[in-house]
Amino acid sequence: MTERPPSNVPFEALVEASRDGVFAFDRELRVTVWNGAMERLLGARRANVLGRGLLETFPFLRAIGEEPQLRGTLSGVSSVSRDRPFDVPETRRRGHFDAHYEPSFGKGGEIIGGHVVVRDVTDERRAEQSLRETESRFRTMADCAPVLLWMAGTTGECCLIYTSPSPRDRTRSRM
Repeated sequence: MTERPPSNVPFEALVEASRDGVFAFDRELRVTVWNGAMERLLGARRANVLGRGLLETFPFLRAIGEEPQLRGTLSGVSSVSRDRPFDVPETRRRGHFDAHYEPSFGKGGEIIGGHVVVRDVTDERRAEQSLRETESRFRTMADCAPVLLWMAGTTGECCLIYTSPSPRDRTRSRM
């Protein structure tokens, strides 16, 4: 990991306390740090991951195109991946994540690996999908209603957001 100033709180305790997944890897892409949030997200226990190659342990990373981010980190490039799918058949875990990749430097300033902060965005994605489906169902229902429907904004001002086609307009279009 990046060189740290002295602190009263051990660095490992901070990493472990994070609600986001945190992992680090060396120049050969072997896992060197794996926190509890990563265990919960991917279902892979720390003892089974530490020292193993990321791409061999989690082939989905290569399949979804994350290998360039990992290798770019070893070249000194910071990057962000958004809304990436994951599927770990061995643990039956699947969902979506955002990841922030950063290089890790040794005492001499050389790149010794990388570290990644991973946020599980599965629930947010499901909520957005549910909202889109609900909106679509509402519009279908409203568009087919035999009466005029309208919706106003929540501020109390007269601001027309939606009107359904009037029954009279629908009758004309059918003739």
